[in-house]
Amino acid sequence: MANLYRIENLLQDKEYISKTLSGTIITAEKSDQFYGANRQAYKCLIRTPYSLDDNYRSVAVEISEDSFMGYVEVFQMDSEGAGWLDLSDIPAETLLELELGLFNEGAL
Repeated sequence: MANLYRIENLLQDKEYISKTLSGTIITAEKSDQFYGANRQAYKCLIRTPYSLDDNYRSVAVEISEDSFMGYVEVFQMDSEGAGWLDLSDIPAETLLELELGLFNEGAL
């Protein structure tokens, strides 16, 4: 039997960076916002290190139903822009963080 993990838990404690805000994702919950087919939106509470106020932002996660095991892509936002990355294009440090998150959730 495969282990089940929740995207909300995987988003928690991850760094959030956009042109207008950077901080740490404190909580995440599913949202009804639409970002295209096979994508699920999450309303994330972001805590910034330089402000007493927390902020909400939307994060889109691609969901694939094409195969039994699924397919993983990561949406990256940085100073060079934003876009979906295949796992083969993700830096080793980021992959390690993802693997540790999956391990901590009992998915590995």
